[in-house]
Amino acid sequence: MAHKLKITQFNTIQKVRKLTYKNNGRIIHNQNRPLPPVDNLRHPNRRLRRTSYYIKSKGVNLSNTEFDSVLTARGCPYNCKFCTFNINPLGQKRNYSARTPESVVEEIKSLDAGVIFFSDDNFFTNFKRSQRLCDLIIEQGINKKFIAQARLEIFKSPAMLRKAEKAGFKIMLIGVESPHDRILKQLDKGFTSKDIREAFKVLRNYAFYYHCYFIYGNIGESEEEMLYIPLFAKEIGADSISFMRLQVRKFSPLKEIIEKTPGYYLSPGGFVYSDRYSIDDLHRIKKDIKRAFYTPYQLYKIIRKLCRIKFITLVDIFVFIPRFPALLYRLIAREIEKKRRKRKKSDNKK
Repeated sequence: MAHKLKITQFNTIQKVRKLTYKNNGRIIHNQNRPLPPVDNLRHPNRRLRRTSYYIKSKGVNLSNTEFDSVLTARGCPYNCKFCTFNINPLGQKRNYSARTPESVVEEIKSLDAGVIFFSDDNFFTNFKRSQRLCDLIIEQGINKKFIAQARLEIFKSPAMLRKAEKAGFKIMLIGVESPHDRILKQLDKGFTSKDIREAFKVLRNYAFYYHCYFIYGNIGESEEEMLYIPLFAKEIGADSISFMRLQVRKFSPLKEIIEKTPGYYLSPGGFVYSDRYSIDDLHRIKKDIKRAFYTPYQLYKIIRKLCRIKFITLVDIFVFIPRFPALLYRLIAREIEKKRRKRKKSDNKK
């Protein structure tokens, strides 16, 4: 009887979705439960916070304007090989699911923050939905500044871009990844360098600040190709850039490719390096990319653009000026600490 009961209990456990358990020393993950529609989820209770949030750099508040984030959709319909943001902890892709524009606007209206970051993988996945959301923001007189992640394809909808401009969207974060067609294909981006140039010809006509993401250290990429990133970014009109070494996270399809490519390896943190370019080589190249793009003139252009699109005001500048010495001190201290750690690491190798 006890044996039959155990079998019955085990059969029941097998049917419970999303349950993880051990059976005869083996860890078993049951099938996941389907995620509920995002509109069925409650907004975060921000009253439980102990503090307000502001845009910071190295722990220094850059402005007195409060900052917050809102998730309007879950998942992403695209399949870029390097990206695992839309994969759950068990390696299953989260299907794209969007909230109604009405529910998003209701949440925005409840926030005190003057700057809102839409944390969707791609806020503009559905052009009609994005336009509707912008219409509601405009109709209800919501006076806030918005930051959103986007794909290059936004240039295909001038009507949506005009409405986003009017609704208060100020900064667009766009994943360009590479200036080279071979690498764009390798990463499954779905566009070419010519497409990037054509898109930015259109995008430059709108009053947005464009921050572009790039990846360097890709398979077969030469130093010359990596150092073309800052030049290409300036050619297309990117206002600022981020550049990351190629990283392979858990469940990334790139992992198998790296393992099968002779001379390429993964660091403990999942960063890719090779016989041709060591971790130190790639670190040096990163510094060269940074120096080539962030010249004093480019920093001046960044501030001028942020002022022109009214993301920062004279009040923000006057608030920032007395805080600048603290930020500069922390930046210098950080660089000194990096060099100290590098020397220590070098000494330990000896």
